[in-house]
Amino acid sequence: MKNVAIMLVACTLSFFLINSLAKSVQLNKQTSSTAILTKIRDIKNNPDEIGRVASAKDLADLISAMPEAKRRRLSNAEIDSIATLLFDCDDGVRMYAAIVLGNIGPRASRALAQLRKSLEDNRLPAAGQIGPTLGSTSAIYKAIEKISTDAH
Repeated sequence: MKNVAIMLVACTLSFFLINSLAKSVQLNKQTSSTAILTKIRDIKNNPDEIGRVASAKDLADLISAMPEAKRRRLSNAEIDSIATLLFDCDDGVRMYAAIVLGNIGPRASRALAQLRKSLEDNRLPAAGQIGPTLGSTSAIYKAIEKISTDAH
């Protein structure tokens, strides 16, 4: 009787372990897309500047950690969503959005027009700002250079 109980427990644990492993593999396929869109939503919905910049940095870290092959398979919708962050009110968010697009490389060439437009917008100081923002401006120039250079 004791052996049957032990076997039953072992079988149950094996079932849960295999089931958990299968779910993990399935989630891993969806993780990058889901994580990217979740981070973008976090950035857009967070009224706290520090939290928004932290989420933007997390997004940059997520993209940087991705294998290049995976970055090349990002969807147009993901790239377009990232590009919308170039027009965020916070310079730190704009800077990380540019870094992300640059790290995506040639696949992000569809965002070149938004990068150039955001560069024009950055030249105009915001209320209470003394001059142009150097953080996002230099990141935008670098992203344009990386996307354009890698594309050839």
